Amino acid sequence: MFKEQLYEAEQKEDNRSEYLRLKKDLEDIIASLEKEYSAHYQYNSLRKVPNLATLRKELLNDSIAFLGYFVGDSIIYSLQFTQETHFKCK
Repeated sequence: MFKEQLYEAEQKEDNRSEYLRLKKDLEDIIASLEKEYSAHYQYNSLRKVPNLATLRKELLNDSIAFLGYFVGDSIIYSLQFTQETHFKCK
């Protein structure tokens, strides 16, 4: 909800001060959460998402494929690729 307000304020050209205020409020909330839940923040900041070239080079070999998925409200997306094939989305 907060991000929606921020987005709406950003879209209005005459509402720049409101946008900046909301953006600062969001940054303050994030900083507060990072401080209060520092272990969780550190865990999340250590996780790195490799790009496709790195994943293919370092993690995949001839007998391994990558399969990822995302469950949305009304659909499930999947992503599959190997060293030789381009990725496939379904």
